[in-house]
Amino acid sequence: MRNLFVVAFLALSISGLKAETLNCGGTEPFWNLTINESSEKISFDDFSGDDADTKVYKKLKVKTTSNDLSVRFFKAKKGLRGQDTATAFVSKTDGTYRSFCSDGMSDFNYQYEIFANIEGRILQGCCESRLAPRLGGE
Repeated sequence: MRNLFVVAFLALSISGLKAETLNCGGTEPFWNLTINESSEKISFDDFSGDDADTKVYKKLKVKTTSNDLSVRFFKAKKGLRGQDTATAFVSKTDGTYRSFCSDGMSDFNYQYEIFANIEGRILQGCCESRLAPRLGGE
């Protein structure tokens, strides 16, 4: 009976996760990344000026850890054979048990932190969503 309760609790917890659009960014160098769970895409722009088009990665896969649903791993691919990949590790930093994420340049506190690997380029930054917007900065 106890095992049944645990399984039911986990099923309810996982089903409570909502597809979000995470808007992420970083500084030094400046970059922008959007993870859209509904459309199953990751969009990336490094503002380099060399390539005017934003890189779009499709077939988004989302995984969560079994013991902490505030941590998510994303992976998407682009290219003819899907050889170019974008991966991201995102954790909730809402100030409860992880400190807020800071972009280092503003007074905003972000409720998500991101570590991303865009075709071998490692980036760290902060994210916000409609459900968890940035705080402060007044």
